[in-house]
Amino acid sequence: MSMPRRKRCPFCRCLYWPDPRTRWRQWACSKPGCQEQRRVVTQRRQRLKNPSDKAGRRYRQSVAAAKSGEPTPGVPPKRGPLVALPWDEARDEIAPEVLVMLALFGRLLFQVLEDEKRRQPVDNTGEYRRLPNGSLEDETAGRGPAP
Repeated sequence: MSMPRRKRCPFCRCLYWPDPRTRWRQWACSKPGCQEQRRVVTQRRQRLKNPSDKAGRRYRQSVAAAKSGEPTPGVPPKRGPLVALPWDEARDEIAPEVLVMLALFGRLLFQVLEDEKRRQPVDNTGEYRRLPNGSLEDETAGRGPAP
């Protein structure tokens, strides 16, 4: 077995002896700062290789939060007519995975509806012509100053 050659750390630029067990794969020295930078680079590469895992990671976090009864991260507080629904009983009866998927579909549906609403053109040019008088007169003209 040959003695491993010294390598140069890409982060601190120092020479180091690689660990004999992992000498062919080790590419950073064992200093804590360099190991942290190595982990950041490795995780960035993994995220670039698997971009769809971000949605999966958020889904797994939401399911874990739903199982523990904590508020789901990224979900706004309930307001409007949906507050009256018995969400606590629904959470007891329906599996957390199903609740998370329903919330996801609800948010997607709401987003699609908002996008459609934004795409609708606003055309009110002919609205005043359809009024009973058919004119645009200043109704306050002729009145004196307010007492």
